[in-house]
Amino acid sequence: VNADAECDQLLAKIAETKSEYDRLIAAANGYDEATVTSADKDALVQLNDDIYALALTDNVTAEEKENLQAAHNKVLGLLDKLTAISDEIKRIIEAVDKYVFESVKSSDYEDVIELIDDINALLDTQNITADERTLLEDLNTKANLLASKIRSTVDEIARITRSVNAYNIDTVKSSDKADIEN
Repeated sequence: VNADAECDQLLAKIAETKSEYDRLIAAANGYDEATVTSADKDALVQLNDDIYALALTDNVTAEEKENLQAAHNKVLGLLDKLTAISDEIKRIIEAVDKYVFESVKSSDYEDVIELIDDINALLDTQNITADERTLLEDLNTKANLLASKIRSTVDEIARITRSVNAYNIDTVKSSDKADIEN
């Protein structure tokens, strides 16, 4: 009788371990690097902890340990990707926020265009949440306004320069004053 109970306990432990193993492998395989977002981070951290805990037991086979290690590596890769995206969003926020519309300079133009490209690259992925998308769209609007301001200022300077250069100091007349002032 004692042997039967012990056998039942062993079979139950095997079934429990197999069920947990299957759950963890399926969960890891359920994530896609192309679509993982920061909303998945907490679940990925927990999944990673659960994979690690099961892999440390003596209740899994060598093959199952290898599969758990592969799942662990995948989850770590996904978490690294989320960290990189979060860091990039923070960098973009800081970079865009350092510009003031009223004092942006023509020398800032290339950097602003690069920021717009970086923002669009993130917007083109599925790796951002709806809130992150809204934030990036707002930053994109601000960066585009900065670029437009720079372009219009550069165009105005070029127009003024052309206008002034159309006159010669040796031949300028008082009748040219109104044209030059415009």
